[in-house]
Amino acid sequence: MVFQVASVTAYMLISVSISTEYDVLEKIKRIKGVEEAYIVYGSWDILVKIEVDQMKDLSKVVTDIRRIEGIELSETLVCQV
Repeated sequence: MVFQVASVTAYMLISVSISTEYDVLEKIKRIKGVEEAYIVYGSWDILVKIEVDQMKDLSKVVTDIRRIEGIELSETLVCQV
């Protein structure tokens, strides 16, 4: 039995360098596949919702985000529907 996934949804939790939150956020919002992105308070600085067609697309989005200057740490949570 083969299951067809209509799309892939993931959330990224991101920690950034001090005082770079808003610059990093604006760069993240420009990346194709990013549906929502917010400044948050707590252990993480930015929360990102990603929606793409395939896992390979998710890999590209995550890599593009992680290359942004100012990002120190990230964790990606993939949702299974």
